[in-house]
Amino acid sequence: MLRLYSPSKNIFRHKIIIDENNDQFHHAKNVLRLKVDDEVIIFDDKKNEYQAILEKILPKSMIFNIKYKENFIPNPS
Repeated sequence: MLRLYSPSKNIFRHKIIIDENNDQFHHAKNVLRLKVDDEVIIFDDKKNEYQAILEKILPKSMIFNIKYKENFIPNPS
């Protein structure tokens, strides 16, 4: 599954906004060419991962609907 980064300040109760100020916006829109209803994993700077569905594509942002959240726990090496 595709993975994107979003700073935690852009993550709200059930929504994640990736806007034009985030390099991930260009990558998701123009490289990956995500479309509405595409499912992705989004991780943040607080070690959380979210399974999310792209809800809306706007000219300067993308809005994702969070399906569920998990705390990321790295494997010990």
